[in-house]
Amino acid sequence: MGFSPLAVKLAAERRTDEDIKEMHYLIEQQEQLLQDEEVDVKQFMKLDIEFHCVISRATNNEILKRLTLELVESYNRYILIAPFLDRANTIVSEHKRIIEAIKEEDGEKAAKIVQNHITDIRESLKERIEKIL
Repeated sequence: MGFSPLAVKLAAERRTDEDIKEMHYLIEQQEQLLQDEEVDVKQFMKLDIEFHCVISRATNNEILKRLTLELVESYNRYILIAPFLDRANTIVSEHKRIIEAIKEEDGEKAAKIVQNHITDIRESLKERIEKIL
């Protein structure tokens, strides 16, 4: 997902108010799911994929749109294998920070948040997969 910092930088430059509204809506839906006693993991991941796709659409770059979908779906397959719900609130919180940076049109800030987000997810997935194996 090394291109994600580039995607949020472009999204910060090119996003519309409608893009921001859609990002907020998706995060609100994820938060609502997390309040359920039994979280619908597949629905949570579907919303996560859509969140990343909204960011990539905001770039107005077809290559980034396709790459984002492929990579997010790939990561999410691993997440379905390795339980993650203890990190779900952190993921949502990080996504909120990304939205705010994009809304502020601060591509550098958004890119730093995304890089940290990616690093955290990679480390978490690595730990979880090692526990399974």
